[in-house]
Order: sequence, then structure tokens, then C-alpha cells
Amino acid sequence: MWFIWSSGKDLDNLIRASGTTDYYIFSSNGLTPLLFFFAVTIFLLDAATVSYLFRPRAAGFYVALSALAFSLIQSIVSVSLALSDLSGVRQAYAVGREARGLSVREEALDMMFTPRAMFLVLALLVLISAVAAFLIIRNRGYFFSNNINSAAPPAHS
Repeated sequence: MWFIWSSGKDLDNLIRASGTTDYYIFSSNGLTPLLFFFAVTIFLLDAATVSYLFRPRAAGFYVALSALAFSLIQSIVSVSLALSDLSGVRQAYAVGREARGLSVREEALDMMFTPRAMFLVLALLVLISAVAAFLIIRNRGYFFSNNINSAAPPAHS
């Protein structure tokens, strides 16, 4: 389910890229191409992982782990850049929510856009990625089972 949700989120971020907080973070640092590199790469890896979950292949194991790694790297870079301009990131976030017709509560923004909150979110992302990686590694046989079965000679009766 994680990779299906993530693929949808990735596609949404690509479609409305210039209105996202990540766009503000990267573009204000002159790194817009890096944002699109991350966005496209992560979308493709997440979508490929979904495909491999329905049709397991050995490559799916590595693609899934790569999707998690790239997503985590992008998150670390985003948080690092955001920490240098939390007030600008806060404003970009508020504008993005308002543009989509969502509410903006000043109290929530005050809690969210602090260095402590940013590190907490990053720690949560690391934890989620670690759990997902653990589950993928623990169930790696799922990705490799199809290769073993297809390579095995047919059973004789």
C-alpha cells in the first residue's frame, strides 16, 4: 500500500510541481533541476515497485530498496535546505494550501515550521523507511521466488 500511495503522491507533486513547498525549497536555492531529477526518479522507482509487487521479479527487490533510498535522500536534502529559510518555507506551504482551498491555521504553522519539528518529521521518515526496508528484505524471497520456479525443471509424474 505504501508504494501505491507514494506513486500517487509523486505524480501529484509532478503535476502541480510549481505550487509545492518542495519547489519553493529547491528553486529558492537554485536547485530546481535537482528537484525534478528527484521527483521523476522517485516516481519511476515507486511505480516500478508497484508493478514488481504484482509481478515479482528479482529486480523488484532492488528497485523497491532504491525507491526507499532515493526518497529518503530527497527528504534529507529538502529538510536541510528548508532549515536555512523556515519562514519562506512556511509561507510557501501556506500559499500552497490556500491555492488548493485548504485551511491554514497559524497555530499549526507555528508548530510545524521549527527546526525541532523538521527533525522530528525527518526522524519519522527514516523510521518508516527503515520499517519498509526491513519488510522488503525480510520478504525478499517473494521477489526471487518467480525466478527460482521458472528456472526449475518441470515436475515429472
